[in-house]
Amino acid sequence: ALGVTDIAVDDRHAYWVEPGNGDFLNGRVRRVGHDETEAETLAVSIPRPVAIAVSEDAVFVASSGTQENEWKDGAILRITVLK
Repeated sequence: ALGVTDIAVDDRHAYWVEPGNGDFLNGRVRRVGHDETEAETLAVSIPRPVAIAVSEDAVFVASSGTQENEWKDGAILRITVLK
């Protein structure tokens, strides 16, 4: 994992966000099980993800948006996950 900007952990997985490169339009959300070595990508093409939180059935990601839109298009994204 390169350029990790935030991490979160639950009882089964560690989750993190990567901001992407260049214009930061290709950020992604990933996770790995505590007893696993292979990471799983949960979401891609997120504009500059900067924070992550986990609940029982979802991952919440804060996207700071794009410079092109003066950061006004930032959002909190919800990703439903299976345990």
